[in-house]
Amino acid sequence: VQRFFKADSFGGYAGNTSAGAADNLLFQAVRPLTPGKYKAIFAMKDPVSGTLGRLEREILVPSFETGEFQLSTVTLARKIEPLATPPAADKLVPFVLGAFTVVPRSENLYKDGDEIAFYYQVYGATTHPATNAAKLDLSYAFEKNVAGQWRMVGGRPVLTPGQPGLVQAFSLPLRGWPAGDYRLSIKVSDTLANPQKQALAEIPFKVVANPDASKAKSKSKGS
Repeated sequence: VQRFFKADSFGGYAGNTSAGAADNLLFQAVRPLTPGKYKAIFAMKDPVSGTLGRLEREILVPSFETGEFQLSTVTLARKIEPLATPPAADKLVPFVLGAFTVVPRSENLYKDGDEIAFYYQVYGATTHPATNAAKLDLSYAFEKNVAGQWRMVGGRPVLTPGQPGLVQAFSLPLRGWPAGDYRLSIKVSDTLANPQKQALAEIPFKVVANPDASKAKSKSKGS
């Protein structure tokens, strides 16, 4: 259906130039796809050694033209920055989504002190006839799996009511979070709809022990 063979089909992340030997290199290729189920086949070659790598993934492209109130895929990001001047709509710029630079994370693993950031879009929201703006109540709950039970971090979700934007981004530092399995539960309520409508999403992630912190404690005890 779509092929990516040419070098100019791919855009590299600016941070690739400063990546270390153990860091991930990020590239992006963009093509429009009609709704449906696809198999994506990725192949990579190291031009020096000739080593080949291959990866296959199934991708479901939903239809957002039905008018149904729903959320896009939630992207966990290593970097989200608003753009002072977004590029033209017909110009593809690597890792730019709308008015944001969004650099995705390659995995959902975090260390104590990292920042969790995410980006998503809202589709099918009711808009006010006078302002053409939506009115969305957003709820973000961070929960930890404790002995098979989900317990909310901080005791209550983060609430941001009355939001007009259909593009949302949020970030939170994970300071003092113990290692374990977590999930982010997103609830978006369309308060202009009658009756109100809700769209939900859950994103699992994991906090792992920070080896640098353990070394610092050991050094402190030894001294």
